[in-house]
Amino acid sequence: MRKQNRGILVVVEGVDGVGKTTAIHSAYNQLKALGYDVVKTSESAKSVEGIDNTFASILVSQVREMYTQEQADATTQSLMINAARRAHYQNVIEPLLKAGKVIIMDRFYLSTFFNYQSECPVNGQIYSLAMGQFKPDYTVVLRANAETSRTRIAARGGSLDINDDKAIARFATIQNKLLSWVTNNKGAVIEATRSAEEVAAELVDQILYAMEDLMVV
Repeated sequence: MRKQNRGILVVVEGVDGVGKTTAIHSAYNQLKALGYDVVKTSESAKSVEGIDNTFASILVSQVREMYTQEQADATTQSLMINAARRAHYQNVIEPLLKAGKVIIMDRFYLSTFFNYQSECPVNGQIYSLAMGQFKPDYTVVLRANAETSRTRIAARGGSLDINDDKAIARFATIQNKLLSWVTNNKGAVIEATRSAEEVAAELVDQILYAMEDLMVV
């Protein structure tokens, strides 16, 4: 196992269907093979490296339920998701960072800022209340188009409702906000319309770059 000076959190963002989960899984395996002490996680994972994340997982699943979308306004949803975020951080992320792990995370606060709770006017304040000044070390946004995302979701047996002009416009709006954020912060954009192997290889390169930049390796 390679010696690492400290832990690092790399978040992979992107709209539904761009291939985040596939890229993370492949990059995780490749970094493991290279000898890095790497972990993959998400706020919806019930367990991470043997660490129980049930509470956060249940909260996230409740936010996604139709009755929550119908009965809870954007501020209530933001309170719920940031409660899950705080629990996941305290129980999973913080201990793993202290243990010197390289953490690859499937989405973090950007997805909820620009997607699920985008209409909440105090999203930033709620995040700060839950998380203080904590931010990921590096963010990678996977970029694709609506047709690519629809095809990939269909291939795994799901469906993405981006067939009309309004839905396609929303897809583009969320993706453009992610891209705009990452160009002004510490991170990178990966073109995800390429093969899964190419995307994963570039994700590995970006994680290694982040580690080197932060003097983790």
